[in-house]
Amino acid sequence: MRIKKFSLFVLFLIIFLYTQVSNAEEKRAKHIWKMASNAPIGFGVELIIRNHLNPDVKKATNGDVVFSWYHGGIMGDNRDWLGKMKIDQLQGAGLDGSGIQLACPEMYVLQLPFMFRNFDEIAYIKKMVRPRIYDVFEKNGYKLLILLDQAFDTIYSIKRPIRTPDDFAETKFASYCGIVEQEIFRSLGATPILLSVPEIASGTRSGVTNGLLCPELWYLGAQLYTLGGYITRSKIRYAQGAVVITLKAWNKISEKHKKAIEKASTKVESLLDQNLKEFNIKAHKAMLKYGMKEVNLTADELGVLKKTTRPIWNKFAGKLYPKEFLEEILSCLKQYREEKK
Repeated sequence: MRIKKFSLFVLFLIIFLYTQVSNAEEKRAKHIWKMASNAPIGFGVELIIRNHLNPDVKKATNGDVVFSWYHGGIMGDNRDWLGKMKIDQLQGAGLDGSGIQLACPEMYVLQLPFMFRNFDEIAYIKKMVRPRIYDVFEKNGYKLLILLDQAFDTIYSIKRPIRTPDDFAETKFASYCGIVEQEIFRSLGATPILLSVPEIASGTRSGVTNGLLCPELWYLGAQLYTLGGYITRSKIRYAQGAVVITLKAWNKISEKHKKAIEKASTKVESLLDQNLKEFNIKAHKAMLKYGMKEVNLTADELGVLKKTTRPIWNKFAGKLYPKEFLEEILSCLKQYREEKK
């Protein structure tokens, strides 16, 4: 009992000292950027932000600019953050794919079903169209600091293995990632059940839904693997993440600080991309070890899913994203694949 009390005392002391140090740093800073994210504290992305992005930005700006993060969804979800950013209650956020789409609908073009085969293709496209991506965010009022690769989304189901459109039709999929995701489910025969990110775990546990399309790390973090079921790996969709700042906040700092933060952000983006790939591999292995069953699609089964969802690419061209943006990406992909051959 005495050991437990002492441990609690030490824990509270550490939290108190950390808070005092953070408050002191913020008092010295000229610009305090309040940021929100869904990242669980002490896990994956939050650790990299805490150990690399925060100190790197602080060092690069001589302590003039500091981040003050609200992780774990305590500030709501993507829609809440974007609303608070408009009235300057927040200056930025770590957005997931659904948040990126809400902020910049043109970015739907990078999350179309079965567009990319691997991360090498994604890296090439990000390099080729990066200036245009920056312009898209700025047109919508944001400065893009980091555009990260969360994963290729994986298909999860509790009741049955997912292989065919008939399996989709028999599964209650939660949908949180916008109109294109909803269209993917509908084209495959499923009726998506619209939920916000904070509602997904409770909705799955209560039986409102029993299927989900998301990164492996997220499914593990939500502890939904404890419900058992199946993992269908298919690279059905590229899952993005982004760290953004409002242009209003960004334009208040000096050009010198802007260049320093851009340099620090590029370094952290590379680190995040590398680590997230490793995190997702470990998450997948951990869930299989716990008892989830892996489903590997045949070439014919995968072909049916690709053919069924392919019309979505053109359906939203000229509506959500410019048609020429889609054509530019497809042209770059074609060139890249021909060179690889």
